[in-house]
Amino acid sequence: MKKTKIPDSNPVKHIHIVGKNKLQNELLRSYLKKTTRLEVTCSQILEPASPIHKKKSIPSHFLLLECEESDMEKLWPEIDSWKKSIPSQVFVAICNVNPKMKIEKTAMKNDIHGLFYKDDPPDVINKGILAILDGDLWYSRKTLVKHILEPTRSMNPINHAISSNLTMREIEILSLIPAGQSNKAIADELHISPHTVKTHIYNIYKKINANNRFQAALWAIKYL
Repeated sequence: MKKTKIPDSNPVKHIHIVGKNKLQNELLRSYLKKTTRLEVTCSQILEPASPIHKKKSIPSHFLLLECEESDMEKLWPEIDSWKKSIPSQVFVAICNVNPKMKIEKTAMKNDIHGLFYKDDPPDVINKGILAILDGDLWYSRKTLVKHILEPTRSMNPINHAISSNLTMREIEILSLIPAGQSNKAIADELHISPHTVKTHIYNIYKKINANNRFQAALWAIKYL
């Protein structure tokens, strides 16, 4: 995946790392602060956002949550509660994931924007965070393909897409979103302008009742 840079003109964003491995997380905090030029903080437990982090001047937050010693059954509702404590846009990723845990599907269902595995180096975490902040998902292509191809029991995918009044072009664009492609990449692949892609995505959101790219990607994974 290519490295994504956050333009200097973008509003300030805040990255918060949560985990019991204090030394490791402090080192990661220092690295991310230097490479992303964003505000980065650490804590050992997940708590509601403090008043200073609820300022309107900070429109989006990124939570990087270590799962190595966490009770995964309790983790999902804790994340949901934390997101509700922040009135702005929230991005969430989980790090130190052991591949044997096989939590990818559950993570997607719980609106987790990406996973970082135990052996992922800091530069990969940096790339993933920037990509997620840019509106992409950070899952392996193998994981995305597996869940895209997994049949749904709720209803026939094609019939559901048609019943949502999606045009063939919109279905074509929507099917590319889970792969983490940017508007420009989709435009290049379909030989249309990025502005046209942006317009189609706006219409797609309204038709499938999605608020952002992540929700649209989950819809596509389930129904396309």
